[in-house]
Amino acid sequence: MVTGCRLGSKKEVFARSVVLTAGTFIKPLILRGKKEFSLGPDNKLITTNLGAQLIKAGFSFLRFKTGTPPRIKADTINFSSLKKINPPSEPLFFSEQSYRNFRGIFHPLPVYLSRTNFNTHQIVRKNLDSFFVKKELAIGPRYCPSLELKTVLYPEKEDHQIFLEPETVLGQSIYPQGLSLSLASSVQKAVIRSIVGLEKAELIRYGFAIQYDAINPKDLNSTLETKLVNNLWLAGQINCTTGYEEAAAQGLVAGLNAARAALGKKQVVLDPKNSYIGFLIDDLVSRPIVEPYRVLTSKSSERMFLRHDNSSYRLKKMGYHLGLVSLSD
Repeated sequence: MVTGCRLGSKKEVFARSVVLTAGTFIKPLILRGKKEFSLGPDNKLITTNLGAQLIKAGFSFLRFKTGTPPRIKADTINFSSLKKINPPSEPLFFSEQSYRNFRGIFHPLPVYLSRTNFNTHQIVRKNLDSFFVKKELAIGPRYCPSLELKTVLYPEKEDHQIFLEPETVLGQSIYPQGLSLSLASSVQKAVIRSIVGLEKAELIRYGFAIQYDAINPKDLNSTLETKLVNNLWLAGQINCTTGYEEAAAQGLVAGLNAARAALGKKQVVLDPKNSYIGFLIDDLVSRPIVEPYRVLTSKSSERMFLRHDNSSYRLKKMGYHLGLVSLSD
């Protein structure tokens, strides 16, 4: 049974419920070219004892990998040579009430489309030795492969789409969606500058791949409380998922159930036929996981029913009884 946690500073924090969201910070290994770093994303410090403690408690682990693209300075991009994709005039809301309350507040930004080309792929191919330097590569997400992997798996493809997305409203950082890279820093710069619109691009930071340990979700209940340790809930990439939305969904459920347990209330299990969150968790705890998991609409037999425009009809009553929404929301 968990009764709290001991921080790196040796300070002890006691709690009736603990939610662990360790992300990719359990035994992480950053790979960039032929270099390896035992650090977390953005060079953050890692947990040194947590993984060993979880193994001692009986948890089993899977070794996965994910990656991220380099970030580009916006004012070094030639946007005039790229196709501009304007956002919809009205964002999609989950209820009429949200539409009334928040309409006009959100100001989505345009993104720009470019493509890799023959020269891009040639640069990657000449440097694949650094990509395969780790002989026992961990399993990566199937639905968003790195540019190195796309070059290997689809040699017949002459180009790949790159969406240039602003990371913040006012910031300089541009996220090149579809350009995940773990090659050496000098090679990444050459790859970027081979792409139309990015000929003079300057990088804010370089991309990388990261291997990490994730707990096999067979050790979880449908509430996201662990089967092996009472009062401990897990959420996010530690549960073998990939993607921001999947992590947020698990955090909502784990946080809700941890709070209810601390108050002595019954925990909640979402119906997989009535919500994608319930479907995601049911998939995790009931099916073998062999790769970083992402929920897809095509996986659900109820995909015609599970739509954003009826989410209020499906879930608002439950949310009200759980104290998560008011009748005016």
